[in-house]
Amino acid sequence: FNFAVSSATLTNSPQTSYSGISQAYQFNGSGGGIMESLQDISGDPTDSDASFELWFRPESLSGEQILFETGATTDGMVLYLSGNNLVFATRDNGVSPDQISVDLTGIQADPTAEFIQAVAVIDKAGSQIELFINGVSKGFAGLTGVDWAGGDNTGLGQVNGNVAAGNGQFNGDIAIVRFYEKALTESEVQDNFSAISSGGGVGVYFTITGITDTTVAENAAFSGATPTLDGDTPVGNVTYSLSGSDAGLFSVIPGTGVVSMAAQDYESPADLDGNNVYEVTLIATDEDNNSASQAFSVTVTDVTESITPTQLGGDISGTLTAGEYPVVSDLIVPLGQTLTIPAGATLSFAADTQLQVYGELIIQGDVDNRVLLTSAASNPSMGDWQGIVVEDGATVSLDYVIVEYAESAIELDNVTGATGTVSNSELRSSNRGVYIYRGDSEVTIT
Repeated sequence: FNFAVSSATLTNSPQTSYSGISQAYQFNGSGGGIMESLQDISGDPTDSDASFELWFRPESLSGEQILFETGATTDGMVLYLSGNNLVFATRDNGVSPDQISVDLTGIQADPTAEFIQAVAVIDKAGSQIELFINGVSKGFAGLTGVDWAGGDNTGLGQVNGNVAAGNGQFNGDIAIVRFYEKALTESEVQDNFSAISSGGGVGVYFTITGITDTTVAENAAFSGATPTLDGDTPVGNVTYSLSGSDAGLFSVIPGTGVVSMAAQDYESPADLDGNNVYEVTLIATDEDNNSASQAFSVTVTDVTESITPTQLGGDISGTLTAGEYPVVSDLIVPLGQTLTIPAGATLSFAADTQLQVYGELIIQGDVDNRVLLTSAASNPSMGDWQGIVVEDGATVSLDYVIVEYAESAIELDNVTGATGTVSNSELRSSNRGVYIYRGDSEVTIT
């Protein structure tokens, strides 16, 4: 706030048992502080959640006394004394105000003897207002409006223009005035009260921004963005740390908050849930133990991985490179996965092995460089290996391919729901070319 204060005197070391209060303005009932409307603040916070915190001590409890007000009789909010009662009211569009009234003599026997913390909270998401006194919630009321302040100016200890409710000028001390563009929680209000009553400063609230859920390809390390802190200025240096279910897989630079994670394998997820979504919470803590946290996740995505020439056997998916591959045991394309064999590849199958397809098989040669599936025998003959065995629901596509020395170049034995296309290819020197027995599948040969 930037109040222009008149008829009030700044005093150092006011008489109080709260060592967190080192200064206060003494208002004499004939003036106060004035400034522009809060609606004029950048971003116009008057359409959003808000909290107002005042530490005050009245000289007397006579009549009505404005503590803080902004807006006017159409749209506005106000904290004021009405005798022994502290009243918090909001008004929108000129309707009757939403308000809470609390008898201060029920809080402390003599409200004029010590400073009182009042926190007025506007919770638009919860459609309510709430009034805290000395760290404790003392009441709720429904919030019927959407705009808690119009263009009228703001007053501290007095009315500045018009007011949503109440009237009169304040006579007493005001030590702290604080505005938050959020609805403070009960624990945050209690922290503020404890900080002042035990000799600390006003609570500091900041948030971590610039950190969001993201993705990273498998086999690539993750390095996050440098976070920023919005809100209050932290006390001293800020140190970053991590928590969360997968925090052990991440590291953080304590001084900058940059989070990183070593490369992960999509096919072998290491996160707690085993779903390739790595969850972590970044925590920022200042030297006064004020902290903020931001949870986010890094999702590891699958990458089609090239397979270099080597011996093959067992489950396989991804994309081979051109080259020669000895197949030493049954080669299996699992359900839901794809194996792509490109031009220039030769697969030599050991005796009685097969290429068994539950998922999708794509063999794509070209006119000058066909893919060869053949026998590994030094003197090959028909039936050396079993051939391409297609299972229920599988998909097989062969273009510019040679399949030779198999029992059946392509076999569909009592298979349903499978599809296959064979084009520009040779199925030769095998006991059978395409073998289909019963089932309900479709193979197109061109």
